[in-house]
Amino acid sequence: MTNRYVFVDAAPILPTAAWDPPNFTLDLSGVAAIIGGDEAVAATIAAYTTGNSWFVGGYPTPGAYVVAKFFGRTLHGSWWNGVFPGDRTDLATGFRLHGTSKFHYYGIKSGSQLPPFSNIPDCLIDDKLLQKIEEDEDLVAKGQPSNINFKEFKGRIHQIAQEGKRGTDCLLYIYTAQNGWQNGDEVKVTPNRIHMIVGLCASLLNAGICVVLALMNDWFALSIIMLGMLVNFNFMGAVSSCKITVEKHNIKESQKIPPGHGIFSQKHDNVIMAIFGDESSVNSINKTKLKVGPKRKTSNFKLGIGCITMYMLFLAQLIIPAQASLMGQIFFLASLLIGWISNAYYSSLDATKAQRQIVKQNCGAKVVAVLRGNRTSVFLTLAILARMEDVSLRGVYSPLLGESDAWKSAMTCIDESFASKRLVVSREVMNSHVGIDLQNAWKTAHELKEMNHFAEFLTQIAQTNVNNRAALDQVYHAPEQSNYAQHEQGISPELNQTSSDDSNQEHRTDSPAASAA
Repeated sequence: MTNRYVFVDAAPILPTAAWDPPNFTLDLSGVAAIIGGDEAVAATIAAYTTGNSWFVGGYPTPGAYVVAKFFGRTLHGSWWNGVFPGDRTDLATGFRLHGTSKFHYYGIKSGSQLPPFSNIPDCLIDDKLLQKIEEDEDLVAKGQPSNINFKEFKGRIHQIAQEGKRGTDCLLYIYTAQNGWQNGDEVKVTPNRIHMIVGLCASLLNAGICVVLALMNDWFALSIIMLGMLVNFNFMGAVSSCKITVEKHNIKESQKIPPGHGIFSQKHDNVIMAIFGDESSVNSINKTKLKVGPKRKTSNFKLGIGCITMYMLFLAQLIIPAQASLMGQIFFLASLLIGWISNAYYSSLDATKAQRQIVKQNCGAKVVAVLRGNRTSVFLTLAILARMEDVSLRGVYSPLLGESDAWKSAMTCIDESFASKRLVVSREVMNSHVGIDLQNAWKTAHELKEMNHFAEFLTQIAQTNVNNRAALDQVYHAPEQSNYAQHEQGISPELNQTSSDDSNQEHRTDSPAASAA
């Protein structure tokens, strides 16, 4: 009996064979290229404004088409208009670092009225603190300052006396401005470690998926994931090549310009800001906007190429995933899910909060205190505090409060009170709604004057006025010095002769209180 054996070449049994049924694929084209685009755009914006751009570029992100379309419209030029058609915008607006302010500026000394160049004044208001004040009456001690333990606010809130309170509740923020940013300064943003970890974890997980796909010999799925990682890394590198710079209104002859003290008011809410400082320092808030531009000449071109490669990635994600095995498609879907989760985390970061932090750290504005009371008492308290250092608010209050006879009389009473060193209230004011508020404001202002942080604030206002008067004196004396030079050269001095009495009258523009300061 003869035994016969038949040898058959059998195909190797793979652990993924059961996961790869024939004629079955996942339709991932829409998922990969379009879905998740809004989250990817928001994540790119938040990552850039928080300094974490590089850590978002280490993993493939869904929504490549939407990302390319959004940032492609920030490029200007006939070529880019053809490749990325649509309404154009600038990078600063795209990254939410520039917007329209809801405030209007009223110059105390200059009398100018104009809207701010951007929404930088809005960034000084802490919305969380404002909400806390409105919700919790206990945060404000009646007649006494109350310390608030908030990280973003180191000042104090002062409650104006409530006797005879009328009108709408109002908040007045008082700031001093000095040593702010200058035109052309580059703003540096320090990355946050927690935000860095999220991006690194997403990148490491995708690297692990690539290793598994390589062991499975699924080169289609491996190639599309690695292509997404490389393209996104290149795009975020182009985004990181842009810098944030300051565009500030320059003053050619600052010595001839009065201090920039001003009031920011708005129509929507009873939230007002009063800022005291020299013209250049106040311009850091009022006449400044943030720009996002290329660090080098090639940065704009690099961003355009990055957007084009995102378009190409979109096309590749329509074709290649369908060629992979079912298991490879599942891993590709898992990679997109990891990218979507990471983008969702970064998009949850508030880009407006990032802008607020940039402004507070660099603009030179320092909050002194917040006054709370009805609109009349708040404005009167501010007028008395400013009048302590010879800053009159009579001119700027007319457009803010109207041509009311009671208001005009109240401002006259304030001037007379400082002249007589005691509160003077006329019968006309006492019989109006302003009378009680004027008495409360006078009491509150003098209580605040005794506090250390307010004493420093008043000293700074006085120093600003002294510096301004000294600069103006130099401007006034300059023609007199040139007259002496002409006289020595034999030129008739009668052409530029000025009466000494007139000259003295010209210099006596300050009140006794200001001269004493």
